Amino acid sequence: MGCTLSPLESIEEDEHTCLEKECDPLALTFNNVFTPAKDVNLDSATSALSMLQNLTIEYDCLSSEVVACLSHLKHFKYLNINITNKTNLNRKPLDWSDFKDLYPNGLNVCINMICVPESKFNKVMTNVLVEELPLTSIKVMFCKTLHLPMIKQLTTHYKKSLRELVWVDSPFHPIDDREILKSELRDDSYAMFNMNPLVLLCWQCNQLQRLVLHGYWIWHYDLVGCVRLRCLEQLDVSAVEVRETHYLRLRGGAPGHVLTTDTHDNIGREILHHINKYMNVKWRPRSWRKLHRAVRGQATHEDRVDYMLQEAKQTYSIM
Repeated sequence: MGCTLSPLESIEEDEHTCLEKECDPLALTFNNVFTPAKDVNLDSATSALSMLQNLTIEYDCLSSEVVACLSHLKHFKYLNINITNKTNLNRKPLDWSDFKDLYPNGLNVCINMICVPESKFNKVMTNVLVEELPLTSIKVMFCKTLHLPMIKQLTTHYKKSLRELVWVDSPFHPIDDREILKSELRDDSYAMFNMNPLVLLCWQCNQLQRLVLHGYWIWHYDLVGCVRLRCLEQLDVSAVEVRETHYLRLRGGAPGHVLTTDTHDNIGREILHHINKYMNVKWRPRSWRKLHRAVRGQATHEDRVDYMLQEAKQTYSIM
């Protein structure tokens, strides 16, 4: 099939001091040109992979030929695409409408953005998150930004397909990350939103089942709005603000960064009652000490890698 299996390899530390690693135990790499060896039988190779249901691939290795090739596997339905700070985002977007006939039962595309700097988010929005993409899940992990224009685009393009949104960062250090915090307070784009964009996403995306938000404060009334507008199967939110702070008002109601120096108040019984009234399952926020190490305190590279490996196992529980 023009592909090779190679062992898991470590990836060097990036400019955001986040360690990137492939989440699957084996990385499947597609050759640019299919040149089968003389002793390789294509039918045998296809048979060996006939039960394959999901594949994780780097965006740089993705092409129309790869997507078309995978359609020959009758059980295949989940394509996970990894995007990192080293990904080439200047490529021409794939025309996903060309593949509809190849996947009569549908193809579920999951995008994993790992340690991508905010300067590259517009490229992702333009060249990856195109309207025809059959996106069911997007996970933005340790990118040090809550990019509101991207959330707005997700709401616009994927109302009928998006089932899962995961947006995770480690708590920000008030000194080490002060330039990022200052730049966001100066950002006029927040004034464009007269409501929390996550509330709007929950309202518009009628297939949404799982919402995960770590590293950002969300006002408790906005959280009630999210679950009231969309009956979620899974909700994992670690920082619920019981007061409408000055910082939240400056951001037009958008969630603000959790700092390593922040303290966490308990959610009142009345608010908890309202949340559970609209949830499919009984929900209660986890205590700070029970959160994964990557989303509390001074997280290490290893903590973040461990979180991503655990998160990689979660997607198919809501598909």
